[in-house]
Amino acid sequence: MNPVVRRNMIGLGLTVLIFSQVFLLAGCWDRIEVDDLAIIQGVGIDKKDDQIELAVELSIPEGAAQGAGQDGGGGGAPPFYVEAATGKTVADALSKLQMKVPRQLFWGQTGLIVIGQSLAEDGIQGSLDFFGRYPDSRFRIKVFVTEEDPKKILGALPHLGDTSTEALKELAKMEVGLNVTLLEALDMLESDSIHLALPMVKTVPSQEGKGEMQTLSLEGSAVFRDDRMVGRIDEKVTRGLLWLRDEINMATITVAPEKGTGYITAELLESSTELRPKIEHGQWIITVKIETEDDVIQNASNLDLRNPEFVRNLERQLEKDIKDRVALALDVVQKGLKVDVFGFGTAFHHKYPKQWQEAKERWDEMFPEVKVYIEAKATVARPGLSAPPQGLPDKGVKEE
Repeated sequence: MNPVVRRNMIGLGLTVLIFSQVFLLAGCWDRIEVDDLAIIQGVGIDKKDDQIELAVELSIPEGAAQGAGQDGGGGGAPPFYVEAATGKTVADALSKLQMKVPRQLFWGQTGLIVIGQSLAEDGIQGSLDFFGRYPDSRFRIKVFVTEEDPKKILGALPHLGDTSTEALKELAKMEVGLNVTLLEALDMLESDSIHLALPMVKTVPSQEGKGEMQTLSLEGSAVFRDDRMVGRIDEKVTRGLLWLRDEINMATITVAPEKGTGYITAELLESSTELRPKIEHGQWIITVKIETEDDVIQNASNLDLRNPEFVRNLERQLEKDIKDRVALALDVVQKGLKVDVFGFGTAFHHKYPKQWQEAKERWDEMFPEVKVYIEAKATVARPGLSAPPQGLPDKGVKEE
């Protein structure tokens, strides 16, 4: 090839390449600037008459929030506000809500869904279907139920954290109660072997002299049959539920020793729960096997825990306390509400798939009749760096 022609072709190729890069650097024609978005932090849904009310907690840009605080002449406005609209469905309410907000609603940072009790009792499948289908929704969203107006939860001013969404996400992360994501909720709604249970939340009024600040608190759990809330359990029963579902994370147990006086408090280090299903002579049986490792964090008794006998006695008391918590949950939920939120059906499904296929349509009738045995083994790994009770005279310490 002629050298001149070759140089011309190379030059032409470089020119095309350069211009193509310039066009790529021009950006996306449909890009939306951050300043044009209304960022949704939390969502509340409830039933109002025959309509669905959709409430959203929207972030206020920092400059706007400071300006509002200055105009108000006080200590600054909260960095969010709550807006709501109603419609025949969540999607319908969303379209009407968008007409109230001068920026495009953005779901990419949404971390919370709060469901009002009225909607929960009427059925949540249709409303959660929207969040499962909406392309901008996140499956890691935490889901709660409240007997209050969800707008009140979203509009709360927590003592710690700028927004109620942040406060509730942190509570869920600590796993002091149920911790359920949107994906997990949708999976349980579709399951034929376990029913849904969701954490319940409430507002706690501020103490006198602390202004409008509020505390958000978990108050047990809502229990569902299919997609309808059929009852609620308190915090104590919820703890037993967590033991049964192997979801216990943070726990302290205080017991009065069999020998001696006072109290001993142990903190959970780690725990495991195993459900062992068995079908014997037509009887469906579950053995709940729980093993824990604990640490004594306070010895307010007169016992010297360097004595192995006292430690073994303490372990037996911890085991009894765990059994009592689980038995209470079984009594309230299995015998009372008669709804399998423990996962017993899942355990039978895995071990006895053929029998499960024959029984799953009658599982709600069979579940209350399942015989349950509880086995608990607690190990006190560390009775404390200083075994004798602190501040107690030597003559008051029981060593034998």
